[in-house]
Amino acid sequence: MDLPRRRASAVSLFVFLATAVQPVFSQPAKPETVKVAFSNYGMPIFSLMLGRELGYFRDEHLNVEMVMMTSALGGLALATGDLDYNTMIGQLINQAVSGSPVKVIFVNVNRPMFVFVGRPEIKSVKDLKGKPVGVGSHGAIDDALARKVIASGGLNPDKDVTILALGSTTNRLGALLAGSMSGTMLTAPFNLKAERQGFNRLALAGDYMQPVTNGLAVSDKKIKEQPDQIRRVLRAMLRSQEYLQNNKEQSIQKAMAWYKFDRESAELSYDMLVRSMPPKGLAPDESFRAVIESTKARAPSEIPVSRVADMTLLREVLKEWKP
Repeated sequence: MDLPRRRASAVSLFVFLATAVQPVFSQPAKPETVKVAFSNYGMPIFSLMLGRELGYFRDEHLNVEMVMMTSALGGLALATGDLDYNTMIGQLINQAVSGSPVKVIFVNVNRPMFVFVGRPEIKSVKDLKGKPVGVGSHGAIDDALARKVIASGGLNPDKDVTILALGSTTNRLGALLAGSMSGTMLTAPFNLKAERQGFNRLALAGDYMQPVTNGLAVSDKKIKEQPDQIRRVLRAMLRSQEYLQNNKEQSIQKAMAWYKFDRESAELSYDMLVRSMPPKGLAPDESFRAVIESTKARAPSEIPVSRVADMTLLREVLKEWKP
């Protein structure tokens, strides 16, 4: 074949190949699906839901699949790789203290949205002396918070009151309304149902203790093998928090729609959530130690924060972050 014909053939082959591969490159790759565990649809996961609604995760080429499960099961699934992310970081810190290969990478709440409520005859915390008080479970973070509030009234939590484990917020509210409990910790805005019936708001738990309770945690293996995906998740969460903080009315409207809140409940929940979020997902070491301290009976030796949290990737994202 002479030179002109060979050149023509080469050009034709190039055009054919370019045409053949063009559709492959023009089609967007399928978004990665990431499984995120949560225990209930409360306000602490509002920013995660908001990020999905506003397309912030989609912009990062991610499809968030939310999976409801208990905190104990969620912790196990994260460690084994059956989950990608877990929002129940209080439980996961307890696991990490015991040696589980998991780390907190983002903090969404470090001023718990618990309100301590007493029956109408209980006017202050000191009036709880000799009375029964309800918590979710013994040794859990709400138990530690309740004890802090009780101590603030000059009472000994181990001697002056009877602390009973009742389970969910719904159970605790029911026991309070029925009169079998004199006081209990309720997640906002469930406290309003009791307060509207004459019950008294005795304290905001976050004023007495600031433990990390909600955010994102991953396995050590994921940090090592998929740091790029984690960075994309963190960028979406930061955008969601920024929207939440800067768009109060729109966020309140979404809370009313999603949770079927009335206006007062939505406003209280919004205000408490914004107040509970540490700047840019970074909580102080003291907030981690507050949870670590609750595990002392099981792990009496000094536990460094580095065993339970790794904020390296979040700090990398923040260096490039442009709100």
